[in-house]
Amino acid sequence: MNSPDTSVYSHLESKFGFSWVPLMMTGPNAGKRPTEKNWTEWCEERRPLSAIRYQWSLGIATGPASGVIVLDIDNLTKFKKLGLDVPKTFSVRTGSGGEHHFYIYPNDGQKYGNRSYANGTGIFDVRGIGGQVVAPGSVHIATGNMYEIIDDTDIAEAPQWLLDYSLTGNLGGKVEQPAPAAKIAPPVTNMFDWDCSIDRLPVKQSTRNLITCGVPVGQRSEATMTVLCALVWSGLGDDDIISIFEQYPIGEKYLEKGQSRERWLLPQIAKAREMVVDRADMSSPGKSADNGFDRPKEGKAKFRKNDHLGPARSVVASFGEDNLIYAPDNFFWTWRNHGVWERIDDREIKAKIPNVLEGETFTRGFADAVTDMAKTVAYKPDHKFDVTMEGVNCRNGELIYRDGGFILQPHCREHFRTSLIPVKYDPKATAIRFESFLREIFHYDDDKLEKAQLVLEAIGYSLQSYCRFEKFVLLVGPGANGKSVLMSTVMALLGIKNVCAVSPNQFENRFQRAYLHCKLANMVTEIPEGHVIADAALKAIVSGELTTAEHKHKPPFDFRPYATCWFGTNHMPHTRDFSDALFRRAIVIPFNRIFTEAEQDKKLVAKLEPELPGILRLSLEAFAGVIERGSFTKTKSTEQAKQDWRLESDQAAQFINEACDMDPEGREESARLYKSYRLWAADNGINRLLTRRTFTNRMTRLGCQTVKGSKGARMVAGVKVKDNYRDLSF
Repeated sequence: MNSPDTSVYSHLESKFGFSWVPLMMTGPNAGKRPTEKNWTEWCEERRPLSAIRYQWSLGIATGPASGVIVLDIDNLTKFKKLGLDVPKTFSVRTGSGGEHHFYIYPNDGQKYGNRSYANGTGIFDVRGIGGQVVAPGSVHIATGNMYEIIDDTDIAEAPQWLLDYSLTGNLGGKVEQPAPAAKIAPPVTNMFDWDCSIDRLPVKQSTRNLITCGVPVGQRSEATMTVLCALVWSGLGDDDIISIFEQYPIGEKYLEKGQSRERWLLPQIAKAREMVVDRADMSSPGKSADNGFDRPKEGKAKFRKNDHLGPARSVVASFGEDNLIYAPDNFFWTWRNHGVWERIDDREIKAKIPNVLEGETFTRGFADAVTDMAKTVAYKPDHKFDVTMEGVNCRNGELIYRDGGFILQPHCREHFRTSLIPVKYDPKATAIRFESFLREIFHYDDDKLEKAQLVLEAIGYSLQSYCRFEKFVLLVGPGANGKSVLMSTVMALLGIKNVCAVSPNQFENRFQRAYLHCKLANMVTEIPEGHVIADAALKAIVSGELTTAEHKHKPPFDFRPYATCWFGTNHMPHTRDFSDALFRRAIVIPFNRIFTEAEQDKKLVAKLEPELPGILRLSLEAFAGVIERGSFTKTKSTEQAKQDWRLESDQAAQFINEACDMDPEGREESARLYKSYRLWAADNGINRLLTRRTFTNRMTRLGCQTVKGSKGARMVAGVKVKDNYRDLSF
C-alpha cells in the first residue's frame, strides 16, 4: 500500500489555505473517518496544516472555513447521463476511481449543506458545511490507491444547479434525501449512552454498514427490517430510530416514498418489536432466549428469571461498542475516551447490574453469575495491548518518533495503549532547575555532561513501551547524593500507575512477576546489602522475553514485559552470572558527590514537579539520539563502574586481583588455593561462598589451568597466592 504524500498537503496549504482534519488509519471507514469527535467545527473555523498532527491521511473540511463546496462523483457513467454542467475547476481523482470537483463556497449568508443523489445506487454527493472530503495525497485504504490531482487549476464558481441542489434537494423536479449529517442524531435518552454516534451503537458492524451505506433497490425491505430489529434489540426508543432513518441512507425508501412517520415508519418499528418478543418466546422451556431478553415497546430491558446472558450483554453494551474487553490476563479493560485503556476491577461490572435491572432485587450469586457471563461476552482470547509500541502516550496525544524527533498525534483507541503519562507535551517547555540538579549531582566528575546526557537517555527509554535496547539502570553511591530525588522525579514523570517495585531477588516469583505487566518501569529505590540478583530472570525481563505470571486467585497468563528496571543501591548487588550477557545490559551510573545537610533541599522533588513537561521534552530529545545512533552514551566513569561491579560480583576474579599474582610459572595445590580463598572471603565479610568445584571452574575460565602434581595431587597452574593469604597449616 502507498503511504500518504505529505508534499501534496503542503502544496494545497500554500495555494488554497484549506481547513484540515486528520483521518483514521484503522477501524470502520478507515482512511475516510475523522479521528476527532468534534471535527465539524473546522468547517466554519479554519485550522491550518501547521496546527495539527496526524498519523495517516488528511481530509479537507468543506464549507466556509476552506471556502469550498465539493461535487463528489461516485459513478461517472451514470452521472454523465444526468447531463449536468460541470465547469472546469480544481479536481481530484479518488482512490476508488471517482472524482472530486472543488467550487467556491458562496459568501451570501446561505448554509450550503450535504446532499446525496442515489437514485437506487450512489451517483454523486455534495459536500458543504458539516462535511469533508479526503485530500489529494491521501491513500484509499480499501484499494491502496492514492487520491491524485487531475486538474491543478484555480477553484471556479459553483454551477447554480449544484447550489440549488445543496439547499433544496431538488434536481430537475426530483427531490433527494440529505446526505448523512456530520453531527449525527440528537441526544438520546435510553439505557445505552451511544454518544450520538453510529459507531457507539451496540449493534454488529454489518448492521452499521447497512445504516450508513444504504442498500440497492430490491433489497431494501429486508434490510430495513433487519436494521429495525437490531435497533430495537439494542434498546433504542422510537424517536432515536426515526432520527437514524431520517438522516442515513438506510432511510432511502422511507424518504423517497414521502411516507409519514405514522403511516409507515412507526408501524414498521412496532412490527420489529413484535418480532423481537416472538423470537424470545421461541426459546425452549427452562432456557433463556438467544438474545437474552425481551424488548417491550418503550425499549427497556425486561430480563427473564435466571437469565444471566441478557444482563451480561447489556452490561457490556453499556460501556459502548468495543469499549470493554476481557483480556487473556484475566482482567477487564475499558476505554473511556481518555486516551488509554484502563484495567478495571470486577466490582465495576457488578456496579452496572442495578442500572440494567432497573431497580429489581437480585442476589450476590446472581451478580457473580452475570459478571462471569460478561467475561465470556467480552472475551478476546488473542487480544494484544500496546499494538503500536513506538512512541509515548501523554495527556494531549501520542508522541511518535519520525525523522529524528517526536511529533504529537491524536490518541487512537485501536492502538490499545495501556499507559498514559500524567504530563502534557509542550515542545517549548523548559526544565532549568532539573538541568541544574543534574550538574550538581555530577559536579566533581570529569564526564559530568556525558553522565547528565546518559540520565536523560535512560529516562527517555523508560517512557517507551518496548525494550528494544535491552538495558536496565543501576544507580550506585552512598546516601545523600541525589539518587532518591532522581528516581522520585522519574516516577512522577511516568505516573505512579505505570510503575511497579518488584525487587530483583523476586523476579523468579510468578506472582511478583505479574506486577510487571503493562508497566513502563520497575523502580526499586534500595537493594538490601548481600542481595543476590535473580540474574537469569533479570536478563529475560530486560530483553522482553515471553514469561508466565499469575495474579492471586486467577489463572496463569503469558506476556512480554517492557518495564525498564531502575535499581538504587549504596553498594553493588551480588550476581552469580559473570558473563557479558548480564553486564552489557547494565547502565551503571555512579553518584560520587555527597551533599552536606546545609546543601540538601528537602523540597527539591516538589520543586521539580512543575518542570515535568520540560523534563519530558529533554528526555525525548536525548533518546532520539539513541535511536539515531543505535546505542546509549558511554562515559569513562560509568564504564569503569560497570567493570568494578563485574569484578566485585565475580568472587574468583576479585580474589585473584587482591590475593594472588598471575604467574605463568606459579602452581598451587587446589585444596590449598581454595582454603586461601576462604580466608580472603572471611576478611572481606563475604558469606555466600563458591563451592570448591565452582571456584576451580571459575579459576580456569580466568586463565588458570588444572594439572596433576607429584603423587597425583590436583594443582592449579598459572597463579601464585600472596604470602598474607597463604594457608600455612598445609
